[in-house]
Amino acid sequence: MDSKLVKEAAAAITQLRDEKEALQQEYDRLDQSIKLAFVLFKQGNVSAENLESLFHTLSKKSMPELEVMEKAAEFQNDSDLLSFGSISDRPELDSLDPLTRLLVEDI
Repeated sequence: MDSKLVKEAAAAITQLRDEKEALQQEYDRLDQSIKLAFVLFKQGNVSAENLESLFHTLSKKSMPELEVMEKAAEFQNDSDLLSFGSISDRPELDSLDPLTRLLVEDI
């Protein structure tokens, strides 16, 4: 075979392998998102009406974020004291009681 043809074939094979790996990672991430959404649904953390929007939210997360959320769901299943929350954009209000926070938030 012509060496030029061999180089082109090797480059094409390398490109296809890289594309396959990228698609496999994307598939694994989406599969993890689906599994996590259904785990949260089965635990009662998400209603059936919100399941689709949760999946869309989770599908935008990275694999490390999904792994952290999966661990949190696992810990929550083991303990009733833990629950999912959200990160505040105004952490200085987090230490206030709910009524005071409601009054101060509008300022």
